[in-house]
Amino acid sequence: MKRKRLETIGEGVRGARAGRRHPGFVTSSEEAGLAGLGDLGGPITHGRIFRRYWLSIIGTLSLIVLSSTLWVFQPYLLGVAIDGLVVDDWRGVAYLAALQVGVLIIGAARRFYDTRVYSRIYREIGAEAVSASQAAGLEITRTAARANMLREVVNFFEYRAPGVARALIDLVGSLSLLALLSWNVFLASLGAMASIVVSSVLFGGVLFRLNRSYNDQLEREIDAYQANSRVQTDAHLDALARLQVQRSDTQVAIFGATSLILMVVVLFALYDTVAVKEAAIGTVFAVVSYVRRFQIATLEFPAAYQQLIRTLEITRRINDAWRAPADSPKKEAIAYRYAAETSRPSAFRPDSY
Repeated sequence: MKRKRLETIGEGVRGARAGRRHPGFVTSSEEAGLAGLGDLGGPITHGRIFRRYWLSIIGTLSLIVLSSTLWVFQPYLLGVAIDGLVVDDWRGVAYLAALQVGVLIIGAARRFYDTRVYSRIYREIGAEAVSASQAAGLEITRTAARANMLREVVNFFEYRAPGVARALIDLVGSLSLLALLSWNVFLASLGAMASIVVSSVLFGGVLFRLNRSYNDQLEREIDAYQANSRVQTDAHLDALARLQVQRSDTQVAIFGATSLILMVVVLFALYDTVAVKEAAIGTVFAVVSYVRRFQIATLEFPAAYQQLIRTLEITRRINDAWRAPADSPKKEAIAYRYAAETSRPSAFRPDSY
């Protein structure tokens, strides 16, 4: 099989020298499209995007980790400031102000940096995905739709991944300090987190199927409009609306179950610290603040999981543009010629990631 593919490539080269274009021969534009995918080492996946731009992405995440780690101590210092003001001690206020200013400076620097990083990532990967789609002969309507969908994948890295990093630090920090302030509330928080993970996993398959159907319908949008048929336009928009409602209903169910579980934890924290332990007002405030922070951090994970499911479906769809089916000799020859020249044939195998 390998020898046969190399013979196909050789025939294309000989045909080009003779002024002919073999069906398996590759034009410069087709090579450009495959070269772009070669920069990622294969299909577009979350892992390959991270490996290609790991230094820039780690830079943005490092600033988030630094600011979030400092921000973990904000409820504790606020509690110290409250207890200090009761006895006319202003040192806690000074510590709190210094923390606020430090986090503000780091956050501003991170926003200046990551906007430039992710704009560059989308520009480069978007151009490569479009070139690969054109080289594979994909129609313009699907190429345009998938280029727009690719923005969601980059947005996952720009907005959702930092949110997950921030939430993870808040989660670990909140649980650690809750373990010191109130062991009972700490155990209740762990139970809530386990329940939320189970509910998110149970709904994961449903969301993936709904996102796949929604993206299928989006790819038909331009065709529906070009038909100049009110019936086709109405049918397309009705299908989009129906799928959007189904996705929203599923997300609301996940959010509602998660919020209900976390509300029980907040009420238990108030009962345990005030009615049972009769803690000082600063301690009560710190415990409730950490429970609230735990609540916000926990809500981030189901949302991130939902977006991950959607972006995984998008990358699968985009990668279909260049994966050559068995009955497509042109695309097979394109892929294997580039693989042979770069000595990385495994980069073009669908099972290589």
